[in-house]
Amino acid sequence: MKDLTFLLLVKGRKSFSLRWLDYLSEHKSKFKIYIADGSKQEQNLEHYSFNLNCDYEYYGEDKDIKTFLKKIVNSLKKIKTKYVMMCSNDDFVINNNINDLLEKLKSNNESICIKGRSLWFNLSHDEDLNGQISNFSPFQTPHNLQDDSMVERIKVFTNNYNGNWHAIIQKDILFKIFNYAYKNEIFDMFMLENFFNIVLVLEGKIIASEKPYLFNQDHLNRLSHNKELLKYDIEKIRGVGFKDLVLKYVNTELSNTNLRNDNLWSSIDNLLFNHFYKKKIYLIILIFQNYHYKKK
Repeated sequence: MKDLTFLLLVKGRKSFSLRWLDYLSEHKSKFKIYIADGSKQEQNLEHYSFNLNCDYEYYGEDKDIKTFLKKIVNSLKKIKTKYVMMCSNDDFVINNNINDLLEKLKSNNESICIKGRSLWFNLSHDEDLNGQISNFSPFQTPHNLQDDSMVERIKVFTNNYNGNWHAIIQKDILFKIFNYAYKNEIFDMFMLENFFNIVLVLEGKIIASEKPYLFNQDHLNRLSHNKELLKYDIEKIRGVGFKDLVLKYVNTELSNTNLRNDNLWSSIDNLLFNHFYKKKIYLIILIFQNYHYKKK
């Protein structure tokens, strides 16, 4: 457990952070915790982290994606463990299963990352801390990405897109990706999310497990469900621009590779397009459900 840090990225919602800390304290978690706070005001959450190995730092307000990304980069500079798992204050990590996944990753020298299954739930009132669960849905099981060829790993990934944001990842690789994104001004959240997921697959092999390791409370107003998504111009990150961004990463950060494959880039482009419209349709359904619920 000394090899993994939970990196809790927060902005506001202090009551959710306290619930997150209470849950880990009650379950006697032994993992290291680093809280990177981007709220409008300092929350001093370390005073509430009883019986936990917890560090807290206030980074000033996350005013935009640039300051949010800078917070991640500076946090990773201070974390000393080999592995990091980025967390949200509305999730519940399953300590024993995470420990099992960590041990599996440590025993596989060829892999840089491991993830289990995420399970999403809603409460009857969207922003409640406690209440009746109104929906419970597991994400699809991700594929193992164990091929030596990064091209083959990308092909498998694009056929079964499953994000890596909450995976257990080697810290040095996580830092390299986010530091590159910051220096190259990838300050668009949808672009950052997809860039992160794709270049992580390029960086190395990823282990996927059917073991549940994370419960996450879904919210209508979380960033990926923001109504601004309805206005988003997906065309600005498709095609040549995104391709050039990834190829630049490959040329400067990786070696001995050739990604100039038209079929590969066609599959990545289709992934971006399909992933965006799935999110957009899901948001419309959620807005309709929320409107219908309020009318009752």
